Amino acid sequence: MERMKVSLRWMAACLFGGVVALAAPLRAQVPDLGRTVVVVFNSEMSASKDIAEHYAERRSVPAGQVFGLALPKSEEITREQYLKQIEQPILERLVKGGHWTFDKEPDASPSRAELGALKEATVRYAVLCYGVPTKIAEDRNLKESARDQVAELLRRNEASVDSQLASLPMESAAWYGPLTNPGYLATNTARLHPTNGILMVTRLDGPNPDVARRLVDLSIQAETQGLWGRAYFDTRGISNGNLAMGDDRIRKSEELVSTFGFSTEMDAEEATWGPGFPMSDVAIYVGWYASHASGPFSQPSIDFVPGAFAYHLHSFSAQILRSTDYNWVGPLIHRGATASIGYVNEPFLTGTADLPAFFGRLLYGRFTYAESAWASLNSLSWQGLVVGDPLYRPGLKMPQQLHAELDQEQSPLLAWSHLLVVNRNQAMKATPTQLIEYLRSQSMTKTNALLTEKLGDLNWEDKHYSDALDYYDMTLERNPSKSERLRMLLKYARLRQFYGPRKKVIAYYREVLADYPDYPARLELYEKLLPLAKEERDTALVEECEEAIRKLKG
Repeated sequence: MERMKVSLRWMAACLFGGVVALAAPLRAQVPDLGRTVVVVFNSEMSASKDIAEHYAERRSVPAGQVFGLALPKSEEITREQYLKQIEQPILERLVKGGHWTFDKEPDASPSRAELGALKEATVRYAVLCYGVPTKIAEDRNLKESARDQVAELLRRNEASVDSQLASLPMESAAWYGPLTNPGYLATNTARLHPTNGILMVTRLDGPNPDVARRLVDLSIQAETQGLWGRAYFDTRGISNGNLAMGDDRIRKSEELVSTFGFSTEMDAEEATWGPGFPMSDVAIYVGWYASHASGPFSQPSIDFVPGAFAYHLHSFSAQILRSTDYNWVGPLIHRGATASIGYVNEPFLTGTADLPAFFGRLLYGRFTYAESAWASLNSLSWQGLVVGDPLYRPGLKMPQQLHAELDQEQSPLLAWSHLLVVNRNQAMKATPTQLIEYLRSQSMTKTNALLTEKLGDLNWEDKHYSDALDYYDMTLERNPSKSERLRMLLKYARLRQFYGPRKKVIAYYREVLADYPDYPARLELYEKLLPLAKEERDTALVEECEEAIRKLKG
């Protein structure tokens, strides 16, 4: 018994010792982050100003760093509008406010080209609020000598407002083609600084002002209570060719996120997940390649947790940002995600976010959300935009502190912290027996569906299938949430297809059909249920299934 106690203490140390010290540095050492931010809103829209003031209050941004600009209400603007109404006024206020100091003395209305090198900067971040345009249209009249030096495929001068503004610190910048991001793959946050050529721009935006406003609230909630939940990765099953980079990045991200301690699910089939794919407690979603929100995301809501990052790799994922249905970033934010990255126009695959770099910095490094995002994008003056609170830090609190707080509060979120212990040790090759004993030693395992399900998973991994199925049945008696229960029922039905009894599988499917009338894959369930009913010689159920299938096929 004493040997087991030692083993359990060792497992806890894996979470609360050196491993996490790398993943969650002491954030208290970074003072007054609000003073490093300017907030930009559209003064022609009262809702835009409200969002800016709300953000400034929550993140302690000085009043003099909240800029109102008279802007068009459209998402797209011309290059001339961008220069005169966005870039020039922001630059002027940064200079006059003493936030940026240049090599040359500015005149009354300085242009970037006249100022020389940027020598000092106290502002590193810019937050663009709902109502600030998102993209700059192509300018076919632009004459630029650098154009002929750009690869023919990249000879374009349209860009996202965000990515163009991010290049403002550069002493000289061409409009044609992407500019090299000097902060790409930075391993030191000091490199992501205006004096090195990058202003980190993110936006509080989405289909409507309410959605945009809550992004900072969700970020702070996750910083306070932790980012807890599941991670979902949907690849296309590509292992070679020009598109393999997309799948490779997603697979590597899943490995990173899993090692960090999240419970992950990854699909390797070519098709994206269907609308009936069950998702619960979504902390991370990454997938590709559909034009518009589809599959589970075509449904009215998704069970996103506070702080969730959601990303769908598509060339035009943010072409229309203020929509609940078109493209991806708008719908994901509308359905509850806290942060996302997207593209207003074709960036080409090599110009999309390097996801392993992003997750490695956000979860393991000393990086804010904006630092993580811009360290993952290799280009400025290009197509990317970053939605979310730039100062968001999911690892703000050390795991020891967070675990102790949740324990003291008797918070149900403590179960996720215990799960993190188990998942991390599982990644470090602890045996299922050790992990099972750790979970059994926690009093809340006896009543918590999340931890009971993990006991089932560990027994399944250890080939104790009967014990695993018993634990799975117990989870359904321990008050899982509605979305958790749906996921569990479909998971357990799939497993019992092989181990029986059939009556259990039938019972699970019937519960889904009865208790989830809006479940979008009802036809698929009835088609699975029909042969089971025939094998059981349940005439009434056979007739019910056949009738339902006829109606649903219409």
